[in-house]
Amino acid sequence: NKSYAIRNLAVDALATQGPVMRNRTLLNFSPRVGFAWDVFGNARTAIRGGFGIYYDIGNLGGAFVSNSDGTPPLVSRFSISNTTAGAVISLPFSFNPAGIGHSPSVIDYNAYQPHVAQFNLTVEQRLPGSMSLSVAYAGTRGAHLWTEKEGNPTSPTYVSPAGVQYWATTVPVCASAFPSCRVNPNFTQITLDTTAGNSWYNALQVSLNKRVTKGLEFQSTYTWSHSIDTTEGQIQSSDCTGSGMMDGVDPNHPRTDRGSSCFDLRQTLRFNRSEERRVGK
Repeated sequence: NKSYAIRNLAVDALATQGPVMRNRTLLNFSPRVGFAWDVFGNARTAIRGGFGIYYDIGNLGGAFVSNSDGTPPLVSRFSISNTTAGAVISLPFSFNPAGIGHSPSVIDYNAYQPHVAQFNLTVEQRLPGSMSLSVAYAGTRGAHLWTEKEGNPTSPTYVSPAGVQYWATTVPVCASAFPSCRVNPNFTQITLDTTAGNSWYNALQVSLNKRVTKGLEFQSTYTWSHSIDTTEGQIQSSDCTGSGMMDGVDPNHPRTDRGSSCFDLRQTLRFNRSEERRVGK
């Protein structure tokens, strides 16, 4: 009970001692269903399908690391700016208490548990020569996936009246109404690990296999797929190395960042074979 969490990012001025997040796992519902149908009753043509919901129960490492080294009052981070041109910032620095000017890195206290719905439908046909052909559709839908975003976004600083160009109008700066221009004036930037990511995957999968006959077997697969997400991931260096696709551009509207995943691979073709030869004396 020595952890801390900012439980309400919109209004809290201090972190609350206790669990770093709520336990939302007690009501997890994870059904699995599948079927197989011998269409003509001759064991040559089969249709198979399945659906399941699967929860990710261990993908918390990056979030806990960020929380442990960035949550007040255990850790304090500040930015000190030289606002006067040519002036020298003298030492020692004068740090503010955990309030305005503080920039924490935290876990969303109300985070959900990531899960994915998986579904597939396959038609398989037995062919001459101990071969079989299968054509399948496979899809997944990920929800509440871990992502990193700005937890204390700035309020709009300007709204242009209809028909008036922005340079012809004078409006108050946001600080006159919102100190620090942030939703929560008690903090500056908040790096937030939260479960706001979503993903979509759809694939056509074709497979041709030959069982061992006369010392020869082979397997071949072709996949045509598309992976889409809204900047999911916690650690950019491992999830999407150098892609810059971990952080979204609009924390309030994640669907703005909906696009191809950094690991999207549209087409793959794989083939392997083995052959056995017997040499007589």
